[in-house]
Amino acid sequence: MTSMVAPPGQASSWRERCPDCGETVEVSASQDFFLDEVHWHVQRQCTSCEFLTVACGVGETPDELRRLILAEHGPAVLTITGEPLGSLRTMKAVRDVLGVPFSEVRRSAERLRSDGVVGTLAEMERLGSRLEDAGLEIAVATG
Repeated sequence: MTSMVAPPGQASSWRERCPDCGETVEVSASQDFFLDEVHWHVQRQCTSCEFLTVACGVGETPDELRRLILAEHGPAVLTITGEPLGSLRTMKAVRDVLGVPFSEVRRSAERLRSDGVVGTLAEMERLGSRLEDAGLEIAVATG
């Protein structure tokens, strides 16, 4: 059997039944951030027969994989730091990056400053990269 190595990022692995032969399928999955996007990967390989599937994508991660990553690694929390809450730069960045309506910009900025936004590490790295590109200082905490 070929060794299954997950790419860098947050990975998870588990076993399930092979749909072809009923034996054990080794499943490895990962989610990471590179080239300014969230990438995900799931590989299923049977230890007894030739069954092998590989699925991958860029952008939104399938819900099942996202739940597994969060359960195994815990959430990451992104907060904005540095820039005054009511500054034009903060308001513009929050509106542009999060796509919130003008009437919700201040509330969204307050939430980013106090409680933060919660997601997987790769999701928060992507959001953080965009907020930094818009001129904001951010912090991402895990664990």
